[in-house]
Amino acid sequence: MLKRYPQRGAGLIEVLVAVLVVAFAVLSMAGLQTVSKKNTREAMLRSTAARMSQSLIERMRANASATALDAYLDAAANGLGGGTMGTSPLKNCATQSCSPSELAYFDVWQWEQVLDGAMEVVVDGGQTDVVGGLVTPRACLTGPAGGGDGLYQLTVVWYGAIEMPADTSVACALGTGAYGADDVLRRTLTLQTYIAAS
Repeated sequence: MLKRYPQRGAGLIEVLVAVLVVAFAVLSMAGLQTVSKKNTREAMLRSTAARMSQSLIERMRANASATALDAYLDAAANGLGGGTMGTSPLKNCATQSCSPSELAYFDVWQWEQVLDGAMEVVVDGGQTDVVGGLVTPRACLTGPAGGGDGLYQLTVVWYGAIEMPADTSVACALGTGAYGADDVLRRTLTLQTYIAAS
């Protein structure tokens, strides 16, 4: 009589189930990594926008005469971003002496260059690529008419990586169509500060 030995090892079905479980785990980890990278990018862009905003506010505080503050508002009257201030300043205050108003225009021009990323470029094979700044940036600056003491508000808008409900409480670049359908990719950061004219 033949002696029967108990079965040892894994059957084909057990191996298939194990492979499916491992495949599901790997796909889940890949999805988690994708979400993590998008959220990291969102945080990096928000941090960049905050740093840039603080930079312009500090420039305004350092050049806070009433005429200079009015010049900041005037320079930003049509919004900033996308090269609205042109490719070169009216007067280069880095190499020439300027009045407070001229310095204000230069500050806004230089800040817009940073916002657009024009200050950080990579030249490769004769092609120049912008690598800094925010994605599709816009900015709006408001304050008291004629400059002077008061509350100044700087709003920076950029193109986000994750769709979210649109923030309609901030009008800057709202409804332009540049940030997806219904502005679901529009991100905003607003700084509001009191500046006393000197």
